[in-house]
Amino acid sequence: MVPETKFEENVNDPFKVEPKEDKRKATRRRKLDACSSLALYKSCQQEGHSTSRSHECPNNIPSKSEDFVNNLGFPYKAFTRKLPLDTAVNNEYKELLINKIIITSNDPRNIISRAMMLINSYCLAPSRDSIPNSIYKQKFWYPVCQLVKDRKVTKSANVPPDLVKSWDTYRASIKNTVYDQTS
Repeated sequence: MVPETKFEENVNDPFKVEPKEDKRKATRRRKLDACSSLALYKSCQQEGHSTSRSHECPNNIPSKSEDFVNNLGFPYKAFTRKLPLDTAVNNEYKELLINKIIITSNDPRNIISRAMMLINSYCLAPSRDSIPNSIYKQKFWYPVCQLVKDRKVTKSANVPPDLVKSWDTYRASIKNTVYDQTS
């Protein structure tokens, strides 16, 4: 007698290997038996799953690899190519695009360089004994950029208490410390 699948020959073996789909179904059955009343998932108002990543959810968003298989078929082969600006953009639009890229990158460059100058002066002030550890965290720099743009600091928990006072003295002593995006 020839087994229909390679997994049928291990029927009495406690260490038998089951296909993933069988394991998945068995796990779902155990979960359903364990709790008879499942909560409804908010997105689709159905039970049996807790996230939209579940394949049972009608609002399931496939992963990138599943999306590729669905759209391109299996097996697909992905290639990556470098595409120079000269070949990607028509010559008549190239200069316009380059100018827009330069203009767009001016704002972040100006804000960040002013923020760095402020923090350098703050850390090198004679009244400071040490550099605060908070400057090494990303959360610190958002309020600093708000100061440089002359806006109210919204995340004051990430700012040392004497930084705003230091900003006021720095701002009074050096011209053009506040960045005006309209100009």
